Parts: sequence; C-alpha cells; structure tokens
Amino acid sequence: KVAAEEAAWLWGQQLSNGAFAFYNSENGSVYINPYFSEIVAIALIRHDNSPNAKAAIENYFDWHFSHINTAEEDYNGLAGTIYDYDAVVKNGVVVSETSKNHYDSTDSYSALFVKALADYAKTYGDSSYILAHETQIRDIVNVMFATMGENGYTYAKPDYKICYLMDNAEVYAGLCAADYLYKNILGDAGMSAKINEAVAF
Repeated sequence: KVAAEEAAWLWGQQLSNGAFAFYNSENGSVYINPYFSEIVAIALIRHDNSPNAKAAIENYFDWHFSHINTAEEDYNGLAGTIYDYDAVVKNGVVVSETSKNHYDSTDSYSALFVKALADYAKTYGDSSYILAHETQIRDIVNVMFATMGENGYTYAKPDYKICYLMDNAEVYAGLCAADYLYKNILGDAGMSAKINEAVAF
C-alpha cells in the first residue's frame, strides 16, 4: 500500500516534457535534477507494473537523452554529461526550459542513468530502445571512466576531485548495469572488458 501511494506521488512529479521535477507545479517554475529523476525512474521501474509505466519511463528517457551534452556543450569538455534545469509550467504544460549549466556530479549522474536503462531492459525486455541509443550510452558510460583515478575510484566531477563513498557505490551499480547492457544487448567486447576490469576492482 505504501509503495503504491509513493509510486502515485512520484508519477505526479512527471512533467509534460517527460522529465521528473523535484516538485511539480501546475503553474510556476520547477527544478529538474537528473540525479534525483534517475532515482525516481529506478524506483518506478521496480515497483509499478501499471499498463502505462513503460511508455512513461520512455518519455523520461527521451527527455534525458535529448538533454545530453556534447563535449562542446559541457563546461568540462566531457561528452555524455547532463546539466540541471529549470522549467516554467503553465496550466500543467512545460512552456520553457533553462539549463543551469551545472551538475553536482558527473560520476553518479551517469551511473544511475545507466542503471535505470539496465533495469528498464530487464523489466520490459526491450532491447530496441537501448540499441537506438547505443552511441549516447557509450558516452554516458565513458563519463564514469573520465574521473576514475589511478586508485580505481571516481572523483565527483572533473573540476571537483573529491572521491565520495556514495558516488563510488553508485558507480559500482552503474558499471554492473553497463556490464549487463554490453553483454546482453550492445555486444561490444572492448567496452565489456574495460567495464569488467573496473567492476572486479
């Protein structure tokens, strides 16, 4: 009962553009933090078997993929990252979005999105959606490696070289998820070997 109530509340945070807001509003400005949106997606994939869940999760993924930075767009020159956003909502419809040109981390944002994608593939058995975004997924996985130091742990982001236990736990989950995607759907032996080495560490 509690899980069902929480799932209903979380679905209520999904905006008309597919993103999950930190708090939704029928009118006004709302905040989109992809890190928390990914946690919402993971929770809903796991706990909500309603008929429309798969399409609604894809709507979120579509928003996320459409906001992935190129190396030129990212202020650290790193392809595959995503910024936080502000959106303006009028009568329940998003009328504008503004990038904050900022993220709290690159390692965790990337890791949790890859985990959400793997959970989606396992739950719904849809490999076609994953294959359609193969290039972007490769960039996102490589974001985790971009701040991996010689000691095998990741820094939070290129311009903030602090290793967090929480981030590295999330990166481990993200690497395990990437391992699943590459072994079962994407089939890139080179990436699989790279991922396996990091997972083993």
